Amino acid sequence: MMYNKERKETYINFIKDTGILEGGIKYLSLKFEQCSPFEEKLEKDICDWSVTEIINFYQSMISRSLESLLVVNSQYAKYTTWCLENAFVNDSQNHFLEIDREILNKKCVNRGYLISGIVSRHELINLINNENRVKNAYERFIILGIFEGIGGDANNNFQNLTMKNIRRNMIYLPDGRNLRISKELVEYAKQASETYERETYSKTKPQIRPFDLNDERIVKIAGYQKELSYAGFRHKIQMLLDSIKEYNDDLPIFSTSMLFESGRIEMIKNFMKKENIEAIKAIEIHRDEIGKRYSKIHAISRYCDKWSDFLKE
Repeated sequence: MMYNKERKETYINFIKDTGILEGGIKYLSLKFEQCSPFEEKLEKDICDWSVTEIINFYQSMISRSLESLLVVNSQYAKYTTWCLENAFVNDSQNHFLEIDREILNKKCVNRGYLISGIVSRHELINLINNENRVKNAYERFIILGIFEGIGGDANNNFQNLTMKNIRRNMIYLPDGRNLRISKELVEYAKQASETYERETYSKTKPQIRPFDLNDERIVKIAGYQKELSYAGFRHKIQMLLDSIKEYNDDLPIFSTSMLFESGRIEMIKNFMKKENIEAIKAIEIHRDEIGKRYSKIHAISRYCDKWSDFLKE
């Protein structure tokens, strides 16, 4: 449902003529639908919103990503420019152009959401070692593995790992990376490879489900599933994290992206502490090393600005 549907559909048709891809059209339509309840409440099209109203709307989105807010603001600004050209804007101003990176970062990014999703290594180990919270060894291996950066593209490295991929404190990954891993991760891998059942998450009736006894992988799948595609396996990991979070209401924001970022921040902080340097310098010096384990940080100043609450030592 869109507010001023006819006008916005006219704009969408105008954008189509510029050669925008279908995915871009769907994204734009979704963003028009997203702001529609606020337009209804304010009784005016988004192109007529004041700076305060725009900021209030962005704050309601509970976004932890500055980058996504920049994209959204850019799309609304382009729409408002088109409205100006067609004499639809009452005060003849495009207030979205007044919303810059600093305003979005300081006023619209949900800092509390970010803070609740970042955990230290010490906090994570304490959490996953509590068997009342994280019940199965393969889950501990996945969670700490994401934190230590072994997941690779969409965490597909977990799919076919066996203990043959681990030699002492090194793991040899399907994507070609060879990484040093912690003794805790090695131990979780060993436990998981030797366990052929899992306990389900339920606050009332947890159940024990078997794995295929011939499955030598560290992260096994239920016997009836036989084999999972990459997409299916990625979905399995997110469902696992969702189940743990639902079972433990007081956990931090539990997602693959936040575990990944927690690990990367921990690595940067270790460099800072060891070499007594600031975050920007640590990233500049160790960019390749960080990139090998996680991913390269290209816009270093922006990254440090986003995670400034954590990159302090």
